[in-house]
Amino acid sequence: MVRGARRAVLYLDRVVIAESFRRQGLASLLYDAMEERATQFGRMCCEVNVDPQPCVTRLPCGARYHELARYRSSPTKEVVLLEKPLSESAAAPR
Repeated sequence: MVRGARRAVLYLDRVVIAESFRRQGLASLLYDAMEERATQFGRMCCEVNVDPQPCVTRLPCGARYHELARYRSSPTKEVVLLEKPLSESAAAPR
């Protein structure tokens, strides 16, 4: 959980799935569980590398989150900060 001047948020960073376990829905399960926990904060944020490893379209967060910011954290690394608004009513069991 990150507490800033504005409000608390649950923040997920650096999710890595071993190649032998990819394409089995594990990242989606992780994001679903984290979003359930983040409901109390009203939103979930994640940071994803877009350069040199463009992951946004491959990770489950890519389709469900909107872009808040994009920045180059070093000459060789660009990241995007993503957010998904959440509400208590949206946290129904799956």
